[in-house]
Amino acid sequence: MKIGNVKYCNIGLSMLVGIGMFVFWYVAYPHALSYQEQYQLFLWTWDYFLERLSVPGGFADWVGEFFVQFYYVGWLGALLLALLFVALQRLTARLLPKFVSESGGHVLGRMF
Repeated sequence: MKIGNVKYCNIGLSMLVGIGMFVFWYVAYPHALSYQEQYQLFLWTWDYFLERLSVPGGFADWVGEFFVQFYYVGWLGALLLALLFVALQRLTARLLPKFVSESGGHVLGRMF
């Protein structure tokens, strides 16, 4: 297969993953988003940000709480999660060939 065709296949796969994730979170499993959001509190204050940063992993918690606040609106939460899954898929598609070529064809060879 030519390089151009692989590029279009990757883009098509990303679109398929994004649509699938959106449909899953918006149609099949929307109550999970509202359940997760109901106990979250995110404040837009500098004190809250500094308080979250004062503990290990606080920035990751702060970013997670920022995303969870959008789960209140079902389609917006589903769209946000779909975009995050697509970003993860695109990063994996970009990084995996580098690991495979450096490890002699074995994906896990680089790790061990």
